[in-house]
Amino acid sequence: MPDPASMHQVILPAREFVILNHLQDVTGTFGWVACGGQNEALYYGEVELLFAFPEGVAEDRYIKQIVKMMVSHGWMDGPVEGDRSFGTLLHTNEVRAAISDGGAVYGELGKVRLSGECRNTNDHRDDSAVDITDQLTQR
Repeated sequence: MPDPASMHQVILPAREFVILNHLQDVTGTFGWVACGGQNEALYYGEVELLFAFPEGVAEDRYIKQIVKMMVSHGWMDGPVEGDRSFGTLLHTNEVRAAISDGGAVYGELGKVRLSGECRNTNDHRDDSAVDITDQLTQR
């Protein structure tokens, strides 16, 4: 899969999360992940999307609202077979999403990690994550 297709595969669904759920104070990065380890020949694209939980709403309740919204738009609740990701899991046929609170690293923020298919054959060993906040928040 070419780089632009791998990127769009996860950036567009991340934007869908933002728009459908009216997520606030959004930031996001895109990066490449080796499928089987650091020196693997195959990569997948991954978006890390951070957002602010609304004041006065319990984090677990808000995450359940996000899941309900995404399921109503074609996402499937639960992990893909063999997925051991942390958090509340959703997926489509091509993309996996793990939703969680920000934990020790991001504190009061929520996080959605979207992972694409392991089909990119370009060498991304030296590529760093890039900020995609503007692509997630444009209407």
